[in-house]
Amino acid sequence: MTSSILFNLQSNGEEELGKLLEYQRQHLRRFVDCRINQKLVSRIDASDIIQEVYVRAYRGLKNYLASPAVPPLIWLRRLSKQILSEAHRKQFRTIRTPFQEQNDFDDQFIGHMIDSTDSVRTQVERLEVASRIHQLLSQLSEVDREVLEMRHMDGYSIREIANLLEINQEAIKKRYYRALDRFRDVLSSDPEFKVESETVPSEDERSHS
Repeated sequence: MTSSILFNLQSNGEEELGKLLEYQRQHLRRFVDCRINQKLVSRIDASDIIQEVYVRAYRGLKNYLASPAVPPLIWLRRLSKQILSEAHRKQFRTIRTPFQEQNDFDDQFIGHMIDSTDSVRTQVERLEVASRIHQLLSQLSEVDREVLEMRHMDGYSIREIANLLEINQEAIKKRYYRALDRFRDVLSSDPEFKVESETVPSEDERSHS
């Protein structure tokens, strides 16, 4: 994986990381605001979460650069999720595993996707749909999952996601629609399921969009 951001990080280390963190401050704030438990908004300052991201990014930069499997922004989003998980755990005073923490964030995203459908569901129906989506998410790559989250939870356009991740827009488009198609395949047993906020175009329409 190569990008100008990654190249600059490898060349100038902490100096470039500082620039990246400042440039992405608003993105990280948006990320935190979309995921922080609403019961804790009055007790946890999002700025403190972001500051801790800064601290851990500096501490973990060397390890990240040794094997940068994901774009720099996804690495920062991963750190943000870890810190948010710890903040939630501390505030609710519960002992949780990393698996449970990941499920919490999955549940947020799954709830958002289910709420975007145009059918009213009972709690039992929601649980059945959520179970199928959980299975799908476990099969997606981290980049594909983040592209879906950035599109549906954070509200970024395909062009914005491509710019943020420094990945070709056509590649992002293919990742996004491939993942969205898999949602439709997984839920094909439910004829009423439809992602209301995103109509899936035909292959010809995709190539010209």
